[in-house]
Amino acid sequence: MIALSAVGAGIVLVTGKLASATSPARNEPSARVSSATSQNTGDRMGPASLRVKATYFQMPQEVSVRQDYFVLQSPAYFSDLLTGVLVKHPSLSSMIPSMMILIDGVRALPDTALRDGDEVDFIPAVAGG
Repeated sequence: MIALSAVGAGIVLVTGKLASATSPARNEPSARVSSATSQNTGDRMGPASLRVKATYFQMPQEVSVRQDYFVLQSPAYFSDLLTGVLVKHPSLSSMIPSMMILIDGVRALPDTALRDGDEVDFIPAVAGG
């Protein structure tokens, strides 16, 4: 029998460890990311974790929230975060190719390394004039 106890954001870390332990390959991006439920920036995440904020602009029909926080295992790359975003918000999958995606104001590439506290903006293409 396995007993688990967690307080605050510790639940996020326990969840992330369970995902890694049950995943067939440890290095798969889906095993490296978990959604953070706490908005308290003082939470302890562990020595090999980083927290990234994702902000969704002008997409209320596709995403029910304006921001999400993700806890990723370090080292983490934009492709790891993108996997987590698409798992949480699958309706964005068709929009991603036409979006402008910025990490701290700089265009994101799949192999861009993420750091603790990075902010990633998902900006859809808009038409008009």
